[in-house]
Amino acid sequence: MRTTCGTLTLLAVLCNALTGCGGSTDGAPAVATVPAPAQTPVQTPVQTPATPSQTPTAPVTSSTDLQSFAAAWISYNMVQTAPLLQLTSGASGACPSGGNARFDASTHIETLAACGSKQFPEHLYSGSYTISDLSKNNVSGLTTMNISAPSMTVANANSQTEFTLESGDIGGYFTDSDTADSYFFASNSLIFKAGQVSRYALSNAGSTSIVIAILNGQPDRSTNNLVFTTNNGKDSWQVQVMSPVHEAGTARPDRGTLLITRLGATQALSVSFGTNNNLTLSGGEDGAGSRTFNWSDAAVQAALEAGRK
Repeated sequence: MRTTCGTLTLLAVLCNALTGCGGSTDGAPAVATVPAPAQTPVQTPVQTPATPSQTPTAPVTSSTDLQSFAAAWISYNMVQTAPLLQLTSGASGACPSGGNARFDASTHIETLAACGSKQFPEHLYSGSYTISDLSKNNVSGLTTMNISAPSMTVANANSQTEFTLESGDIGGYFTDSDTADSYFFASNSLIFKAGQVSRYALSNAGSTSIVIAILNGQPDRSTNNLVFTTNNGKDSWQVQVMSPVHEAGTARPDRGTLLITRLGATQALSVSFGTNNNLTLSGGEDGAGSRTFNWSDAAVQAALEAGRK
């Protein structure tokens, strides 16, 4: 969304902060880089989901597939921290939805204090990270940066901690247009803590298209071509967005598909999101055919709770 530099918003402050902040930081840690805007979409996993059965079966309470979905979904939400850090790189001033941001040009450190954004209104961000190779083209709306040494606490709207980003690297860029922002990033490693003991190590993460528009004051997000591998200390999964996952405001996804492949499994799991807070699991390791759940179902909530204990 195009914003003039005279408007007191986070993106407006970003316009001012970025001027004169280009170049690189000598001795900055190596971070993943993203190629030029024209990227080749990631390859799909070798495994393919089984053909769903036509008759949904009753939800199961003990499910390897639900455990895989929970690990993938928790990681999916955590990796969405990357575009927020890109958006706030080089910003100083009040954040659009509360809190503030401060960029120290001498140390190249960005600090956020309960910073709220219009793009991710369900979260408040507090912590710091180091920025190198920061540059902005005011004509094209293209901003590039490399991010390292993140230490970020992500809380919900009630200021309760949901997860923390403990370390990692992010390389990439975003474009600001009159209609929407588009985010592109790649990361070698991101370490998250969810709950008291659950840790997720994400590797080879990247997206060639996360598009966010603000409609009637609420974000309209579409995530496409996102892929990553996540490990919870016990199992590893490759997760890929097979069709764009759409989220309106703070609502659950109403469309889109994830392909989730547990390392060592012989069958991938396909999870499709639908209206009315529904999600359908197909294929997978349970051998239960196609199953449709509601996000509020006890089995789904139990799996998510176990994944972030």
